[in-house]
Amino acid sequence: EMERLVNEEKVSAVIGTYNSGVGAAIAPLAIKYKTPFMVTNAVSDVILAEDSNYVFRANLGDSDAVSSYVNFIKYLGEVRGAPITKAAILYEGTDYGQGAYKTFTTKTFPELNIECVFAESFTTDSSDLSTVINKIKASGAEVVIPVMFLNDALLFSRQMKEFKVDIPVIAYGGGFLGDDYVNQAGDA
Repeated sequence: EMERLVNEEKVSAVIGTYNSGVGAAIAPLAIKYKTPFMVTNAVSDVILAEDSNYVFRANLGDSDAVSSYVNFIKYLGEVRGAPITKAAILYEGTDYGQGAYKTFTTKTFPELNIECVFAESFTTDSSDLSTVINKIKASGAEVVIPVMFLNDALLFSRQMKEFKVDIPVIAYGGGFLGDDYVNQAGDA
């Protein structure tokens, strides 16, 4: 579609995408065709991996968000009266989830001396997350960071409540953003 827009529609710039995988596919084409591409939501660092005068990001990427998460997790530790020392991360298996996993486990957690006691990827649009939720519950994690889109975020929230997992959740964007999540999650 990017090639069609540039070659047939003769667009002078492209704005998007929601999905990191799509953004990562478009970025090299924007460079090839010298067409400015403004990334508006996708967070994967892969999108901006190649130095370019044609690909830009309007939002924070995975690496850009490290200091925000470090500060928030420090604050959360202060509020609870003890630093967070153990965390779990559950992430969907595309560029979006893999990028977040890599950033948390190689940058955020080490900076805070947090042990990652559970990390697992899953397939988007899963019908059941109960097995991994029970693993998170048994892991000793003091916080859990889910990285997922809307349907999985709703399932995750409902099953966390169903299995009485009372671990603070630091949602990593995606499905936890916006009215759709808030309206559909209910008391979960």
